[in-house]
Amino acid sequence: MAKGPVSFGIFVGSVFMGYSTGIYNLGCNKQANHVTVIVGWGEGFLTGVNSWGAEWGQQGAFQMAECVPTDFTIPGDFDQSISRWPLPFPAQQKRTEERVETS
Repeated sequence: MAKGPVSFGIFVGSVFMGYSTGIYNLGCNKQANHVTVIVGWGEGFLTGVNSWGAEWGQQGAFQMAECVPTDFTIPGDFDQSISRWPLPFPAQQKRTEERVETS
């Protein structure tokens, strides 16, 4: 990620707590209850780093489906409407549009 990691919300439960390999996809469309950071991505997944230490997951990291992040924290001053700005990931953009249409 060109300017560093991006914080995001994620839903975690017992399956996530026991994660060790693969692409985690059980938190899609759930309310966030945990925050981690995205440090990269690949075909069909994002790579995140958790705060639980190197003994958890893949040495503290995990792969997740693009639908898992619930929200992003983008630092900085924003003096214009950000509604016209693209979001970091196509799947997130689609979910946001769906929320706007149903609001």
